[in-house]
Amino acid sequence: MLLAVGLSAPSATAQRTVTAKDDSAWNQVAALVQRQRLGEPDSARDAVLFGPVQRHPRATSRIIAETYPAAFAGLDDPLLITPAGAGDGLWETQRPLREPGRALGDATTVWLVTATKPDDRATATAALRPAGFHRTQQWKIARTWVVRYDGG
Repeated sequence: MLLAVGLSAPSATAQRTVTAKDDSAWNQVAALVQRQRLGEPDSARDAVLFGPVQRHPRATSRIIAETYPAAFAGLDDPLLITPAGAGDGLWETQRPLREPGRALGDATTVWLVTATKPDDRATATAALRPAGFHRTQQWKIARTWVVRYDGG
């Protein structure tokens, strides 16, 4: 019995780490966005673009905002067409990441939350450049990129 407990200890410990669920750290992504937004002036208008989730072909990183809504409260979601559960399928529908266009409205900051694979940072950067946005900060947390663009 003692041998079984000893042999299972490394596995039990690994299952309780922050990234144990599919090497994700959604709580850390949400905490980062929330912490960064706290330092913004009250007049700030933020938008968020959600890219894919690694190894989940139909899901977007919007699932992080659905899991931790307080961190994303008040952010415009210019790509969203139909929220999850409101359409014919399980997942939301959204415009392609390369098409934020005029839907950004009067945003002064845009956040990108996307997987590390596929890495859509270049697509988002190219799509935001004509609207006057430039990348100012980025963080890699487990298998997720969080990128801040300022401008507008």
